[in-house]
Amino acid sequence: MGVFGKKYLTLVLEINKHFEGYVDSYFGPSSIKEKVESSKKKPIPDLKNDVNELINSIPENGKRGRYLEKNLQSIDFTLKMLDGEKFDFYDEIEGLFNIRPRIMDENEILKIREKLKELLPSTKDNNADLYMLYMDWTGKFRLSKKELIKAFGLTLKEVKKRSQEIFKLVEGESVEINYVSNQPWKAYNYFLGNAHSKIDVNIDYPYYAFEIPRIIAHETYPGHHLLLQLREKILYKEKGYLDAAVCTLQSPLNVIAEGSANLAAEIIFPDDELYQWMGKFLLPKLNMPLSKPDELETFYQVLKTVDELQIPGLSFNIVTNTAIKYYNGELNKGEAVDYLQEYGLVSRATASSTMEMIMMPLFRSYMTIYSEGYILVKDYVTKGNCEEQFKNLLTENILPSGL
Repeated sequence: MGVFGKKYLTLVLEINKHFEGYVDSYFGPSSIKEKVESSKKKPIPDLKNDVNELINSIPENGKRGRYLEKNLQSIDFTLKMLDGEKFDFYDEIEGLFNIRPRIMDENEILKIREKLKELLPSTKDNNADLYMLYMDWTGKFRLSKKELIKAFGLTLKEVKKRSQEIFKLVEGESVEINYVSNQPWKAYNYFLGNAHSKIDVNIDYPYYAFEIPRIIAHETYPGHHLLLQLREKILYKEKGYLDAAVCTLQSPLNVIAEGSANLAAEIIFPDDELYQWMGKFLLPKLNMPLSKPDELETFYQVLKTVDELQIPGLSFNIVTNTAIKYYNGELNKGEAVDYLQEYGLVSRATASSTMEMIMMPLFRSYMTIYSEGYILVKDYVTKGNCEEQFKNLLTENILPSGL
C-alpha cells in the first residue's frame, strides 16, 4: 500500500486546493501534506488522470479492492463537478456517496404530526398550529449558555461511560468542546489525529435539554470521535492503510459515519433508557424537573413521536425531502424554507440557515445522507448482535451499497 497510499493522500490534498473544505480531517504523514501545500496547484485534468491511474493500480482484490474503487470513483465524480459538469441531483448523490436516498412519504409525516398534536399540551390560543404548540412545549427546556455548558459536561461524561462499557477506547483518547459562532451548523467534530477531537458548538442556535444527548453521542461517543479514533488506530496505524488517514466530505464513508452517529445514542441508551435518563437525571440536574407523573409521560411520548421524524434538533428526514424537492423543481427557495419550518418544526432562522447549507455545493448532496445513513445502519446492526455489528461498521471497509 506504500506507493498507492501516498498517491491517494496526495490526490485528495491536491483537490482541497480547488475545493476548500474537501478534506475534513487529515492525520497521515505530515511530509506528504507539507509537500502538497508547498507545491503549485495541480490542474484538474491532471488530477483526473491521477484518479484513473490509481483505479488501474488498486493493490488489492475482493471487498477491500471494491471499497477503494468506489472511493476513487467518488473522487472522480468530485473532479467532474469541479470541472463544470452538471448532473441530476440523485445521480450526484449516488456518484459521491454510493446511495440513492429515499424520501419520507407525506402521508406518514401527516400521521406523525396528527399524533404529536394530540400529545402536546394545549395553549391559551385555541387556534395554535402544531408548530406553535411544539415551540411552546419546547420553550420550557431551552438552555442558557451556562446551562448548555453544564448539560454538555454531564452528558459527555455519561456517553463516554456507557461507550466504554461496550467498546475499547484508544489509550489516551480525548475530546475538547469549544463554543463558537457564525457557522451554519450546530456542532462539528474536528478530528485532529492521535485519537483527539475538537468539538465546536455553535451558540448562535437555540439549544434544548432533550436534544443534548443525541448531539453529544453523535459527535463523540459512540459517534464520530469513536469512529475516527478506531479507524486511525486499526486501519491506519495497525493495518497500514494510508487512505484511512484522511476523511473527505464527499465519500461513501460519510454515509456510514453519519448513519452510525445518528444511531449512536440508541446504541448506548437501548429501549427507553435515553428518555428515562433525561427525565430522571439530566433535567433535574438542570433545574427542569418534571415533577408530575403525567408531565414525565408526556415528555417520553412526545420525544418518541418526534424521533420518528429524526428529531429532536433537526429532522433529517425533512431535510432530505426538502433538498430533493428543491432540486427537482417542486419547491423554490422560499417554499423550501416554509416546508422546513412547518414540517421540521424549527424556527424561521434555523430553517433559513439549513436551506443555505442545502444550496452550498459542498453540502447540498451531503445533507441527504443523514436520513439514508441512519436507515441503512440501523437495518444492518439489527441483523445480528447490535453492538458487534456497530463495531464492524466503525472498523471495517464497508460500503453503503453493501449494507
